[in-house]
Amino acid sequence: AKSKVFPCNVLVMTVKGAAVEPGQPADAQGVRVEVIGAGTVRRGSAAVTGLELGGRRARVALAVLALAGGPVPAERLAEHIWSGTPPRTWPAALRGVIGSLRGALAAVQADGQRLIVTTPAGYRLATDADVDIELAEAAAAEAAALAGEGKDAAAIVVAEPVTALAGEQLLPDEDGSWL
Repeated sequence: AKSKVFPCNVLVMTVKGAAVEPGQPADAQGVRVEVIGAGTVRRGSAAVTGLELGGRRARVALAVLALAGGPVPAERLAEHIWSGTPPRTWPAALRGVIGSLRGALAAVQADGQRLIVTTPAGYRLATDADVDIELAEAAAAEAAALAGEGKDAAAIVVAEPVTALAGEQLLPDEDGSWL
């Protein structure tokens, strides 16, 4: 499982192909998670944004799960949510945070499929979710490859999703120590 660290006020990305442009809905089947900005989860025309996702803890949990690329052990998720000092009753509190987040995400779920699943290894985001940062990284890598081949005009077009996110912050209301 990959793990990424992104300072909240700096975004360094690399590019992959055919990314959905930031702020645009994913196709009707897919889910798109936008951790840049206030946080948004989209499926088709349905979206849950910012405070609709829940409070700070829910938004932090979503960002950690989206950026983890695989299951996140409950203990690690609790450390991120409570900035390194989870409460003594953190297992129950974490279940409450995840339950509330799942409830908020019901508007973008298809056929009752949860977007956050529990596995023996911890919690994870559903595998079919596209994450804005990952799409931008893929677009940046592709643009760099095209530029390296002297195809500057194509590189500029492919890099548009990256430039749209440049300067944006991860959950701007957070101090960033959790990420």
